[in-house]
Amino acid sequence: MGIVEEIFDVMERIDKEISGEVYKIRDKQSKKIMALKVMDKAKSTQLAEDFHKKWETVKLLSHPNLPSYLDFYQDSLCYYIIMEYSQLRKRQ
Repeated sequence: MGIVEEIFDVMERIDKEISGEVYKIRDKQSKKIMALKVMDKAKSTQLAEDFHKKWETVKLLSHPNLPSYLDFYQDSLCYYIIMEYSQLRKRQ
């Protein structure tokens, strides 16, 4: 997670899904708490590619039952999706 760890502190893993893992993170400058979804390009190729292609539309979505998508990064191994964090969405 090199590119992400330059900007954010990874606090804890909060979920593991078929499409990737979700972490609670904190922005190093603003100290704002957010969520990070990491999608392995090798494991979730089609899903990640589809998301990447639709990123401009997805980040404009606004609905109370959906997290806001804030930013998107990628490197040679993974896609990194920065989302709003909600305690209500945290799974045990």
